[in-house]
Amino acid sequence: MTKEEIYNIIDQGINQKQTLILSVRHGLGSVINNTKFDPYIVGDDTYQFQFAWGYLPEQNLFYKFDLDNIESAKLGNEKFEISEEACYQYAIEEEHFAEVEGFKNIFMKAAITTS
Repeated sequence: MTKEEIYNIIDQGINQKQTLILSVRHGLGSVINNTKFDPYIVGDDTYQFQFAWGYLPEQNLFYKFDLDNIESAKLGNEKFEISEEACYQYAIEEEHFAEVEGFKNIFMKAAITTS
């Protein structure tokens, strides 16, 4: 899959609150298939690398994927609810292109935009 196709699927998942099924590269290049991922945010980090941040329900873990490490993505059959425990640490110079509707716990972003 192209990076653009992966980005578009992540964006759809955010807009529809739909769990994604990812194949991701890790470590020395091994690929983990069938990784369930609830996408909350997609954007560029401080160094302008594209990322997707969200929840890995099978590991009970919030995680930030570099889009370059995602080999493929598809929409799953499950809808997700925003976890009450979700808290994203916003970095200076970071840009978000999409955030899941109803997710407000982005630490420091509120302070930056209100000052």
